[in-house]
Amino acid sequence: DTGTVKISAPEGWTAPKPQKFTVSEGNLGNVVSAAIPLVLRLGTGALVNGYGPSIVDDDDYTKYSIVRFAGKRLAEASALGPRPATPIELFEYEGSPYCRKVRECAACLDLDVIYRPCPSGETYWRPMAKAEGAATFPYMKDPNTGAAMCESDDIVEYLFRNYGPMADKNLPDDADAEELGVPFMLRRGGITNLTCYAAAVARLKGLKARPSKAEQAAAAGTPVTPLVLWTYESSPFTKAVREALTEM
Repeated sequence: DTGTVKISAPEGWTAPKPQKFTVSEGNLGNVVSAAIPLVLRLGTGALVNGYGPSIVDDDDYTKYSIVRFAGKRLAEASALGPRPATPIELFEYEGSPYCRKVRECAACLDLDVIYRPCPSGETYWRPMAKAEGAATFPYMKDPNTGAAMCESDDIVEYLFRNYGPMADKNLPDDADAEELGVPFMLRRGGITNLTCYAAAVARLKGLKARPSKAEQAAAAGTPVTPLVLWTYESSPFTKAVREALTEM
């Protein structure tokens, strides 16, 4: 039992006017192509780890539920471990198949992550990561433990070891991905890498930095304050947003 988490709207926030779901004119093709990785990766990152819905008595209207009917509500459960006190920092770029694997892992574990965009040609975060010893991307830093590492498979297993459902089970250091509870589509092996590569090829965006005010501010040593984006890795509706943010 992790207790009750209360969420409130930010000060000055105004609720948007409800509108019917639609895709803006001229963007249907973009959304469809952004959905291809979702299919190729079998929806990995769309649901939290251990997601389990159930129908229960609706005896408390203060509890969130997406569906209520006839005195019942849909309860949703998950299988997670301890929550990091400070967000994990990830140096990565949207178009990388290996970075995608780690982003999917973070989504599965419901982790808050500070993403540092490092596409080709980026002149602030990329050199910083290289100066700290990053040979490849993604490069992860966990301020909660002091850990820092590259290699997507190592990062995935690290995150599950520390923040997954088996985190408090005192598993041996040589416990494999299956023992750590890593989902099949995130484990080491050809199928994971092959589908991640195919998902990246389906878009071929978010690979190279382009001139922007954010890039100019970073080059001057005063990077812009991070934006807060509420989303999940496999959403085709936010794919274009993340690609643009990476390139800027």
